[in-house]
Amino acid sequence: MTLKKGGGALRQRIDSSDQGTAAAGQRPAAFEAKEVAFIADVQQVDLKKQTVTLRGAQRTVRLKIKDPEQLKLIKKGDQVEGVFAEAIAVAVIPAPAKAKK
Repeated sequence: MTLKKGGGALRQRIDSSDQGTAAAGQRPAAFEAKEVAFIADVQQVDLKKQTVTLRGAQRTVRLKIKDPEQLKLIKKGDQVEGVFAEAIAVAVIPAPAKAKK
């Protein structure tokens, strides 16, 4: 995430995704990847709990900030710009052969 001191931009969320499957004749497999780019307003900074509350275009979230020095730079009214990504993949592989007795 990138801190934008003083804010001023519109909160926004841009979703994108990609997906695919195995080609015909191959073992079954598929993937899906999602990415969310956002600009959010800093609503609250809690130095004791080391959290910031961000209000985005669709929801409000509270995030834990691990680095206290970075947390000191964030103030209510600032904005953050960032990207959140997640992906999942599935593949079918043959079971191992059973050992003969």
